[in-house]
Formats: sequence, structure tokens, C-alpha cells
Amino acid sequence: MAANFQHFLHDHPLELTAIRPPTAETCCSACQAPLVSGRHYYSCKTCAFYLHRPCFNLTQLIHHPVDPDHNLNLVLLQSSDCKACRQQGSGLFYNCSVCQVNYHCLCMLVPLTKQHASHPHELMFKFSSPYGKDGFGCDLCDKPAPDQWLYRCDDCQFDVHLSCSFTPRVQSNGALAIPADYAPSAPVVP
Repeated sequence: MAANFQHFLHDHPLELTAIRPPTAETCCSACQAPLVSGRHYYSCKTCAFYLHRPCFNLTQLIHHPVDPDHNLNLVLLQSSDCKACRQQGSGLFYNCSVCQVNYHCLCMLVPLTKQHASHPHELMFKFSSPYGKDGFGCDLCDKPAPDQWLYRCDDCQFDVHLSCSFTPRVQSNGALAIPADYAPSAPVVP
């Protein structure tokens, strides 16, 4: 008999499994990314609730530099706007009840600094555009962005969308290999 696990945001017991998900479109209830056959995930036998292993292990309470004065609580929401990427979604969000803002769980996992093959200097994570409410233009895709989180080289004024700063690669079998630091505004398989 399979072991049962409990998650603080779900009433029913969960089972760790690697069997094929019910459908190809079955997604993690936390990050909304598809489940992948052969990779372990948690499944509820009572209802359609699924969690990737990394999503199951997200910390319930965090302290993050985006809001240094308050703790952020992990909550399950049917629909909310993410202050980080400015996109709407459902699933697990980190919430500041004092500021009344929500952040996708994956948006909170981006590294504060990173290297990118297209730029010689280290890129620094920024919580807002250096140009104010006008936003910025991404130097990789040339598309404008509202006032949202970005990576930036202050010396060169090189600005990049979070999603453009991560480069997934295709494996020899055609599957997408996601780098360990990949956490874009549109969630992908962790």
C-alpha cells in the first residue's frame, strides 16, 4: 500500500506517484504547469488535486526582499494577479496580507543575480523598472514591458524580462530540459 502524505493546503491525503497523469493536460494545482509522466508528483485519490514534488515542498511562510517589513504566506487562490510578472493565474501564491498583494509561487524563486550568455556582466534582479511607470524595453526580445520585475545591468543599462532571461533547451529526445534556475512569468515544469 502506498504511503499517504498531508499538505497544509489540502484536506485529503496525497500519494506520491510517478504513474502517467490522468490526461496530458493535467497540471500541478500549485504552479499550473503540466505533470510529466515518469516524474514523481503528489496525487489526491479523492479529487483532482496534484502537486509537483518541488511545489509540495514550498515553504509555508517566507521572508523576501520584495517586502522586507512583512512575512509572506503561501495561499491557494482560484484567481489572482501576480505583482511580480503582472499576469493573472491560479494556484499557489505568496501573499502579504498587510500590503494586500500576491506573487506566483514560482516568481518568488528567481535568483537575485544571474549570468546570461548574451551579456558579459552579472545581471541583478530588480523589483521595478528603473524608468518608473513607463516600464522598460527588453534588450533580448525588443518588446516593451510594464512596470514589472526584471534583470538589469546598471552599468550598461541592459534590461531583460524574467522570462527572456532563462533559456530552456531541448533534449535529444525532444523533451524540454528546464534549467534549475528557471522560474518565468508563465510557469513551466519544475
